[in-house]
Amino acid sequence: MDIGAFTPYVDAAQLTLYAFWAFFAVLVYYLRSEDKREGYPLVTDGPNPERLVGFPPLPEPKTFVLRDGSTRTAPRAEALVPVTGAVPAYKFDGAPLIPTGNALLSGIGPAAWAERADTPDIDAEGHNRLVPLRVATDLSVASDDPDPRGFQAIGADGKVAGTVADVWVDRGDLLIRYYEIATSGTRTVLIPAPLVKVHGDDKKVTTGSVPAAQFGAAPALSNPDRITLREEDRVSAYFGGGYLLATAERSESWL
Repeated sequence: MDIGAFTPYVDAAQLTLYAFWAFFAVLVYYLRSEDKREGYPLVTDGPNPERLVGFPPLPEPKTFVLRDGSTRTAPRAEALVPVTGAVPAYKFDGAPLIPTGNALLSGIGPAAWAERADTPDIDAEGHNRLVPLRVATDLSVASDDPDPRGFQAIGADGKVAGTVADVWVDRGDLLIRYYEIATSGTRTVLIPAPLVKVHGDDKKVTTGSVPAAQFGAAPALSNPDRITLREEDRVSAYFGGGYLLATAERSESWL
């Protein structure tokens, strides 16, 4: 027999390969089980929804201690959030949903959001992480960049939606996250900074997300000087979803 062989057909290399296969199978099972701590069990559509777990089963609940001292258990029982702004296109489970009102507020498709905690993101010092410059008085727009406050806000249709009232910054990353738009009506809304282009020479900001008339229906904040995690998702869903749902032409296929 060769060196390392236990029998004429089993050697150390073969045993190592089998051990690796066994380890890899256990690892895949473990990771597949752990990724079911969020979003499971799945729930079917229809009048009698079923809860689907699949294989492997849900892991044992684990309690995590968060930075503020509160705890979160996962997986956890969560109430179903009903879809009220859309109806099924056809009478079978899994049929696509058709918005019944403002598609950007329907909570489906590209305008969907997660029901995250209705509390603001907190930085390492215990302060609200995302705030307007009127609150973060120690910060300012870089001198080399145009200060957009006072600029006109132009919608996707080229019409004026309002005026930039303030800039919301991330105290942790020192970045502009939102532009606060005072609409032509009486409302003030936020639009995510990545969806906006600032034109310093023309003193305006533009977006291809939604037409000017739709700015006024954007989700409002419960507190004018702070934004919660859930509100962040809803604001992003509204303006992000506009690229597909803002107009009927965008919602239809090209072919």
